[in-house]
Amino acid sequence: MTSLRVSVMWRFGVCVFIVLSLLVMNLVGVYLFATPQMPNADIQTRLVLGSQDCIITALSIMFTAGVLSLMCWGIIYQKTRSIAQTKDFFNLGKFNIKDLGRYVGIMIIIVAISELLTIYFDSTPMTFLDDIMTAASFWWLIIAIVVIAPIYEEVVFRGLIFGIIHQDGTPTKSIISSSLLFAVVHLQYDVIGMMSIFMLGVLFCHARLKHGLGLAMLLHFLNNAVAMVSYFLLS
Repeated sequence: MTSLRVSVMWRFGVCVFIVLSLLVMNLVGVYLFATPQMPNADIQTRLVLGSQDCIITALSIMFTAGVLSLMCWGIIYQKTRSIAQTKDFFNLGKFNIKDLGRYVGIMIIIVAISELLTIYFDSTPMTFLDDIMTAASFWWLIIAIVVIAPIYEEVVFRGLIFGIIHQDGTPTKSIISSSLLFAVVHLQYDVIGMMSIFMLGVLFCHARLKHGLGLAMLLHFLNNAVAMVSYFLLS
């Protein structure tokens, strides 16, 4: 990973800035894509009704993904002034089928523990989809949640945030910090769901640290795909 000469305050500021930007861009995306459908509504109505529309939500995710990915690239490029070094910072890495199998096995254990906790505490972490999912919006949401979200969330959390915190050479701090932020931004889930997301974040960080961002993206994709399939089968 490319080494950056940056202060602790710079790293803290970037983490806060990028997380707030993610939240704000989601709202901006909802507002932009809701406006053509409700041009006479006020801002609050557009945000509330737009967030309940699956297609608008999916388009907002895609919009946020594009903006945040460019911002992450720009932040590191501004420090390195080198395309090669910026690419190295977000290194996709290399891995083989054995590496993938080991991480998938651990991910299955995490998901199993999460399922047991949801049953024990009578938790329903995916219910936020109930009110927005329709037949017309099915593929929009699949593309947004299963394909787009794993790519840009890995760029943000395991690429930028983990990468800049890890500049001080302490993997434990960078793994825990980036995973906590990753869990906190998933406000649509309950506490049990956020605990599961934190554990998955730790796993994705380890994969990024040992094998590069590509494996973390693939694991994230597989997790989201399984979660969506489970949701449809149990709904």
